[in-house]
Amino acid sequence: VLGVFGEDGFAIPIPAALEDSQGGLIHARVKGTHRELVNSPFRYVNPKAIIHHANFKLDPRNFNQIFTGGGRMAFDDLRVDPTDNCNANCVYCPIWRTTAKIEPAQFAAFLENRVERIERLQFGCGQEPTLHPELTGFFKVAAARKTTIPYLQMVTNGMLLHKHDLAVFRETGLNRLLVSMDTSDEKVTRTLRPGTSVPHIARNIERFVKACPDTPNT
Repeated sequence: VLGVFGEDGFAIPIPAALEDSQGGLIHARVKGTHRELVNSPFRYVNPKAIIHHANFKLDPRNFNQIFTGGGRMAFDDLRVDPTDNCNANCVYCPIWRTTAKIEPAQFAAFLENRVERIERLQFGCGQEPTLHPELTGFFKVAAARKTTIPYLQMVTNGMLLHKHDLAVFRETGLNRLLVSMDTSDEKVTRTLRPGTSVPHIARNIERFVKACPDTPNT
């Protein structure tokens, strides 16, 4: 374990008690006192205990099971559905829907207690993220952990973007916005994806581009 406290640095062997554990907090105190040195305590995570996932989907249906599981996890790609519902009724969509949702505070606790790193975090996968009234709260939670979540993107059908403060997406570092559409033909869109409208989506994309000019969108 390497540590830097104030202007002093040191190296100590990993305590035997932590070798076979998931890790824990390490304190550095002045001997014979309860005085903590600068930057103490710090969290030690045993690399052997980190569970790696190349691709994983987190949603209201599996959240409790994943949250209460043991160990810390690392993800190449983590896709999060904050809600278990969608505002569109696509004729080809086989996904069963409920009113269940994850709250931003729950997601923050998940990141704190279970996650070591996420190479790419995506909101929206099988359901519609903008249907969640507190969607921007998730972005603020992710932004607070920017060092362990370097890339952030969202997939949406674009219909409800106007219901959220677009400036938050810019301020929290949204790297990419992906808008899901089948066609630019309005008649075909209304047939295949009831509840969506090409002109409405186009207006929302224009609003997004104006609010977040440096965020790529496709």
